[in-house]
Amino acid sequence: MPNIPYSTGCFPLHLALLSCGENFHPLGYWTVVGKDPFRFLISEGLGNHTLKLLREHQEAALHFFPWSAREWVVRSGYISGRDVKKAGRFNLSLKAADQLKATKLIEGFENAYECRVLIELKGISSDHAQFVLEVVAAHENVPAEKRDPILFFSQQSFINLRGERWTFRR
Repeated sequence: MPNIPYSTGCFPLHLALLSCGENFHPLGYWTVVGKDPFRFLISEGLGNHTLKLLREHQEAALHFFPWSAREWVVRSGYISGRDVKKAGRFNLSLKAADQLKATKLIEGFENAYECRVLIELKGISSDHAQFVLEVVAAHENVPAEKRDPILFFSQQSFINLRGERWTFRR
Protein backbone atom coordinates (compact mmCIF):
# COMPACT_ATOMS: atom_id res chain seq x y z
CA MET A 1 0.00 0.00 0.00
CA PRO A 2 1.47 3.42 -0.92
CA ASN A 3 2.11 6.08 1.71
CA ILE A 4 -0.54 8.79 1.65
CA PRO A 5 0.98 12.30 1.78
CA TYR A 6 0.66 14.15 5.08
CA SER A 7 -2.33 16.50 5.24
CA THR A 8 -3.22 19.29 7.66
CA GLY A 9 -6.91 18.48 7.26
CA CYS A 10 -7.02 17.19 10.86
CA PHE A 11 -6.19 20.63 12.31
CA PRO A 12 -6.70 22.77 14.39
CA LEU A 13 -5.38 21.06 17.52
CA HIS A 14 -5.20 22.43 21.06
CA LEU A 15 -1.58 23.50 21.53
CA ALA A 16 0.05 22.26 24.72
CA LEU A 17 3.37 23.18 26.30
CA LEU A 18 5.48 20.21 27.38
CA SER A 19 8.06 20.73 30.11
CA CYS A 20 10.73 18.26 31.11
CA GLY A 21 13.33 19.28 33.66
CA GLU A 22 13.50 23.07 33.23
CA ASN A 23 13.13 22.91 29.45
CA PHE A 24 9.85 23.32 27.55
CA HIS A 25 8.38 23.67 24.08
CA PRO A 26 4.97 23.77 22.37
CA LEU A 27 3.44 20.41 21.55
CA GLY A 28 0.65 19.89 19.03
CA TYR A 29 0.72 16.11 18.85
CA TRP A 30 -0.96 14.79 21.99
CA THR A 31 -4.22 13.10 22.95
CA VAL A 32 -5.95 11.52 25.94
CA VAL A 33 -5.73 7.71 25.71
CA GLY A 34 -7.25 6.74 29.04
CA LYS A 35 -9.52 8.11 31.75
CA ASP A 36 -8.99 5.42 34.39
CA PRO A 37 -6.08 5.60 34.76
CA PHE A 38 -5.74 9.09 33.26
CA ARG A 39 -3.14 8.90 30.45
CA PHE A 40 -1.89 10.98 27.54
CA LEU A 41 -0.13 9.92 24.36
CA ILE A 42 2.42 12.42 23.09
CA SER A 43 4.53 12.47 19.96
CA GLU A 44 7.94 14.11 20.38
CA GLY A 45 10.06 15.15 17.38
CA LEU A 46 13.31 13.25 16.90
CA GLY A 47 16.32 15.48 17.49
CA ASN A 48 14.40 17.65 19.96
CA HIS A 49 16.33 18.39 23.16
CA THR A 50 13.23 17.57 25.21
CA LEU A 51 13.24 14.04 23.79
CA LYS A 52 16.65 13.44 25.39
CA LEU A 53 15.39 14.87 28.69
CA LEU A 54 12.17 12.84 28.56
CA ARG A 55 14.12 9.61 28.13
CA GLU A 56 16.50 10.63 30.92
CA HIS A 57 13.99 11.86 33.54
CA GLN A 58 11.03 9.62 32.61
CA GLU A 59 8.63 12.43 33.51
CA ALA A 60 7.09 15.58 32.04
CA ALA A 61 4.32 18.10 32.56
CA LEU A 62 1.71 18.99 29.96
CA HIS A 63 0.53 22.62 30.31
CA PHE A 64 -2.27 24.51 28.59
CA PHE A 65 -1.84 28.27 28.37
CA PRO A 66 -4.33 30.95 27.30
CA TRP A 67 -4.39 32.65 23.92
CA SER A 68 -2.72 35.70 25.49
CA ALA A 69 0.47 33.62 26.03
CA ARG A 70 0.72 32.48 22.39
CA GLU A 71 3.75 34.61 21.46
CA TRP A 72 6.19 33.18 24.01
CA VAL A 73 4.65 29.67 23.94
CA VAL A 74 5.19 29.36 20.18
CA ARG A 75 8.54 31.18 20.19
CA SER A 76 9.85 28.72 22.80
CA GLY A 77 9.70 26.03 20.12
CA TYR A 78 12.15 27.94 17.92
CA ILE A 79 14.85 28.20 20.61
CA SER A 80 16.81 25.15 21.71
CA GLY A 81 16.98 24.35 25.40
CA ARG A 82 20.46 22.95 24.70
CA ASP A 83 21.70 26.53 24.33
CA VAL A 84 19.31 28.71 26.36
CA LYS A 85 17.53 28.65 29.70
CA LYS A 86 14.09 29.39 28.28
CA ALA A 87 12.44 30.47 31.55
CA GLY A 88 15.01 33.26 31.91
CA ARG A 89 14.77 34.18 28.23
CA PHE A 90 10.99 34.68 28.50
CA ASN A 91 11.02 36.01 32.08
CA LEU A 92 8.89 33.10 33.32
CA SER A 93 8.66 31.69 36.82
CA LEU A 94 9.18 27.99 37.37
CA LYS A 95 7.77 26.19 40.37
CA ALA A 96 8.33 22.75 41.82
CA ALA A 97 5.88 20.08 40.74
CA ASP A 98 3.97 18.16 43.40
CA GLN A 99 4.89 14.65 42.22
CA LEU A 100 7.84 15.04 39.83
CA LYS A 101 11.51 15.09 40.79
CA ALA A 102 13.25 17.02 38.00
CA THR A 103 10.44 18.66 36.06
CA LYS A 104 9.24 22.16 36.88
CA LEU A 105 5.87 23.73 36.15
CA ILE A 106 5.72 27.01 34.25
CA GLU A 107 3.51 29.49 36.08
CA GLY A 108 0.57 31.14 34.33
CA PHE A 109 -1.05 28.02 32.89
CA GLU A 110 -4.79 27.48 32.72
CA ASN A 111 -4.29 23.76 33.41
CA ALA A 112 -1.27 21.50 33.86
CA TYR A 113 -0.79 17.78 34.30
CA GLU A 114 2.22 16.18 35.93
CA CYS A 115 3.04 12.89 34.23
CA ARG A 116 5.39 9.95 34.45
CA VAL A 117 6.44 7.99 31.38
CA LEU A 118 4.60 4.69 31.34
CA ILE A 119 6.11 3.43 28.09
CA GLU A 120 7.83 4.62 24.93
CA LEU A 121 6.15 3.09 21.91
CA LYS A 122 8.72 1.98 19.34
CA GLY A 123 8.51 1.70 15.56
CA ILE A 124 5.42 3.84 14.97
CA SER A 125 7.00 6.83 13.21
CA SER A 126 10.24 7.66 11.45
CA ASP A 127 10.20 11.30 12.58
CA HIS A 128 8.62 11.25 16.06
CA ALA A 129 8.91 9.19 19.26
CA GLN A 130 5.66 8.28 21.02
CA PHE A 131 5.20 8.07 24.78
CA VAL A 132 2.29 7.08 26.97
CA LEU A 133 2.28 9.35 30.03
CA GLU A 134 0.41 8.55 33.22
CA VAL A 135 -1.02 11.60 35.02
CA VAL A 136 0.16 11.72 38.65
CA ALA A 137 -1.10 15.22 39.57
CA ALA A 138 -3.56 17.66 38.00
CA HIS A 139 -3.66 21.45 38.36
CA GLU A 140 -6.92 22.70 36.88
CA ASN A 141 -7.01 26.45 37.47
CA VAL A 142 -9.57 27.45 34.82
CA PRO A 143 -12.83 25.57 34.17
CA ALA A 144 -13.36 24.28 30.64
CA GLU A 145 -16.04 26.84 29.75
CA LYS A 146 -13.73 29.75 30.65
CA ARG A 147 -10.56 28.58 28.88
CA ASP A 148 -9.13 30.52 25.95
CA PRO A 149 -7.00 27.89 24.17
CA ILE A 150 -4.27 28.36 21.60
CA LEU A 151 -5.32 26.28 18.59
CA PHE A 152 -2.58 25.10 16.25
CA PHE A 153 -3.31 24.98 12.51
CA SER A 154 0.13 24.07 11.20
CA GLN A 155 3.63 25.46 11.09
CA GLN A 156 3.15 29.09 12.12
CA SER A 157 -0.62 29.54 11.94
CA PHE A 158 -2.86 29.71 15.04
CA ILE A 159 -6.46 30.55 15.90
CA ASN A 160 -8.64 30.82 19.01
CA LEU A 161 -12.27 29.82 19.61
CA ARG A 162 -13.47 33.33 18.70
CA GLY A 163 -11.91 32.97 15.23
CA GLU A 164 -9.03 35.38 15.88
CA ARG A 165 -6.05 34.29 13.76
CA TRP A 166 -2.38 34.83 14.48
CA THR A 167 0.72 34.02 12.44
CA PHE A 168 4.05 33.53 14.16
CA ARG A 169 6.91 35.62 12.73
CA ARG A 170 10.49 34.74 13.62
